[in-house]
Amino acid sequence: MTARKILIVDDDPDILMVLGMRLRPEGCEICVARDGEEAFLKAKKEKPDLIILDVLLPKMTGYEVLLKIREDKELEHIPVIVISAKGIMEKFFLDLPHTEFLAKPYDSLEFSEKVHRLVASTSSPDGSSFF
Repeated sequence: MTARKILIVDDDPDILMVLGMRLRPEGCEICVARDGEEAFLKAKKEKPDLIILDVLLPKMTGYEVLLKIREDKELEHIPVIVISAKGIMEKFFLDLPHTEFLAKPYDSLEFSEKVHRLVASTSSPDGSSFF
């Protein structure tokens, strides 16, 4: 089975570490970005199966990154979980395709369910299932 690639985007190194520690044991390959510009460049280079994206980022907001991803023909299909401490931000993401929202602090079971569901909805290069 091919490991699923997940791009985690957050400017908080603790969040990057915790999410990486949570997902690696489940067989995920993790790549990280610490600002919006790096996030878009990594998405273009890595073509992840899922992006976990913070909203408040340096250089380019998560919302701006997501709009660029949705406008890019190579990336538009990639599922994204937007995570923000500001739950009110959810309304800005409701109508974007392949996009889900989680307010911080989030429930770890809800997080896992979203990751499993969204990654399972993408096709694996070798046809295998995720997890």
